[in-house]
Amino acid sequence: MALKSASKRKMHLFDGLIKPEKRALFYAACLIMAIALYHQSEIANAGFVFITAITILGLWLISYLVTHAALLIGFPARCLLTAIIGIAAACLQIMLHPPQSLDRGITLTTSGIVTAIDGAIDRRIRLWVALDTSYAPLSAQPYPLIRISTDRVSSQVTIGDHIAFKARLYPSPSPILPQNPNYALQAQIHNVTASGFVIGDLTRIGDQRDRLADRLGRFRHDFAQQLDHEMALPTGGIAAALMVGDRRFISEPTYEKFRKSGLAHLLAISGLHMGLLCFGVIAALRAMASLAPSFSMRVPIHKYAAFAGVLTGLGYVFISGASISAVRAFIMAVFVISAILLDRLALTLRNVALTAIFVLIVNPAALYTAGFQLSFAATTALVAWYEISATRHHRHRHQGPRNRLVTYIGGVIVASLIAATATAPFTAQHFGAVTPWGVMANIVGIPLTGLWIMPSGILTAIGYVTGLEAYVIGVMQQGIEVLIGLAGFISSLPLAGWRISPPGNVVLAVLSSGCLVLIGCHRRVYPLGVLLICFAGLMWWQTAIPHGVLFAKGQTRFLILAGQDGIAYSHSTQNHRRLSSFFTDIAERQLARPVHPAPPCKPFCTHYAPDGRKVTIVDRTFNLTKACNSAPDIILSLVPVKYPCRNKGKIYDLTLLYGYNSLIYIDNTESVYISNNSVSNQRVCPVPQQHPC
Repeated sequence: MALKSASKRKMHLFDGLIKPEKRALFYAACLIMAIALYHQSEIANAGFVFITAITILGLWLISYLVTHAALLIGFPARCLLTAIIGIAAACLQIMLHPPQSLDRGITLTTSGIVTAIDGAIDRRIRLWVALDTSYAPLSAQPYPLIRISTDRVSSQVTIGDHIAFKARLYPSPSPILPQNPNYALQAQIHNVTASGFVIGDLTRIGDQRDRLADRLGRFRHDFAQQLDHEMALPTGGIAAALMVGDRRFISEPTYEKFRKSGLAHLLAISGLHMGLLCFGVIAALRAMASLAPSFSMRVPIHKYAAFAGVLTGLGYVFISGASISAVRAFIMAVFVISAILLDRLALTLRNVALTAIFVLIVNPAALYTAGFQLSFAATTALVAWYEISATRHHRHRHQGPRNRLVTYIGGVIVASLIAATATAPFTAQHFGAVTPWGVMANIVGIPLTGLWIMPSGILTAIGYVTGLEAYVIGVMQQGIEVLIGLAGFISSLPLAGWRISPPGNVVLAVLSSGCLVLIGCHRRVYPLGVLLICFAGLMWWQTAIPHGVLFAKGQTRFLILAGQDGIAYSHSTQNHRRLSSFFTDIAERQLARPVHPAPPCKPFCTHYAPDGRKVTIVDRTFNLTKACNSAPDIILSLVPVKYPCRNKGKIYDLTLLYGYNSLIYIDNTESVYISNNSVSNQRVCPVPQQHPC
């Protein structure tokens, strides 16, 4: 009795703090926290942790079956159990996908089957290839999977092709800089043992593999290619992305317009696409059944139509490549359809939380992807707003056409503003930029896509089956041209694609916790949520932006320093080598400004920091003396330094950081601090002072 009364008191306590219908949000938060803590701890023995977690879950189940204690199924117990399930899922994923065995770069000539194609036609194409045989340095398992890039691939190469090639392969990179994406983990989860580039040309050999996955991939590839061929550039590439999620035919300038304007989310398969397809099928079937009243009255046509809508959505997920946003949209569509059939509320935060829990249990590593974070941030915010405004919308159901139009436009504006605000921190974290004009772009872009482009796209897809696509493809093309024009106009405005420093994982965690309190708790707890959000904003505002980034790639070092003109300039120990687009994007995210190659400079380079200090960069040993005589405020050397400056100028040897990619901070006392994945805020001593300072 005492145990039950104590349990009831605790339940009443949590009921007074947390809304009962919002508890699923806290379960999802516990799952996210457990997965993040497990990966952050980098525990080597995943098997032991998994067995321990399963043992705890088993003991809990036995205890509950024996005692039926309410305490074991109360809110705290459920949160703890969800966290343990998250740890078990993360461990199981690591166990099922053991780490790659490649520890160095290798060159080999081999052959294999193309399993996926990615990239862009105007840049480099990436191929996922399952090699024909096992290769010891890559993997002990048969048919290891590798990812290679090439700019010489023929348009005739498609999924399932058997190809031969020579390639240079490397291990998948660990996080390049602190709090950068862990590409090695994502590669491990997808069984990618190595990545690299093709040397020379690809050669097709043998026949195509004819598995179901290959046929679906070829259908997606062929459909996207047909859209690209039948429409004028660049509308064909946009159509392929909107219809099947294939972005290979979108040129870099066009994609940049969509990214800067805040319309890039339309190019990913999401709730807009899934909703139009699933509910369009349901509406069409019910409309057809209504033509035969006697039949529709005898048969539960709404159930069959709902089942057909779910099957259509499932097929669309596989055809479109099963991205995280598409899977999330499909699961949400299933919840909504089920709720409608059961006369329940369709759009609820509980359904959003259950969808997130399902996705993370199946694929815990999805937590770190931009698709998961952006998709669920926007969906959670929009559904929360929908729940709050549902009563008001119900009161205005019988308003006139003009008022309905005003209400619709106002709803689109508010929804765009909410989605842009909710995703802004995550956009800054992953891309180092935000889109201030995104709300204005989405006010036009979302209705344009939902009411014009996608319906005509569905009719175009049906037309390919019936041979009538010529009558509707022009309508879709005209809509896409308007959308591209809108993206171009918005992206040309000032501050479009505004560079901003990433907030960091800690800031995102605190900010998300504050939003969770506001959404899931009673009003008496709202001050705590506001306090957490303000604290996260203060932490983000005080986050120091690095003065420079140092990349060590083999024997070559690249130093990128922020300048006075709002641009960062890259310097290299080998003047003929340019910074790759991959490292350029990383540097731009960290420095919150575009990166340009530094102009040629001899015998050394002079750089002016944003605060006006004169910084000299030396990349040749015989130029050190000349650099010292130029009396700069500070000297950064990309070559080993054997002696200090005679004029007492401070010179810092950055070769001591060889092997690390580092963030560089220069404080007002002309001290240099570095931060990388091994150390944080370590001071670099001026020559000849010994480390540590």
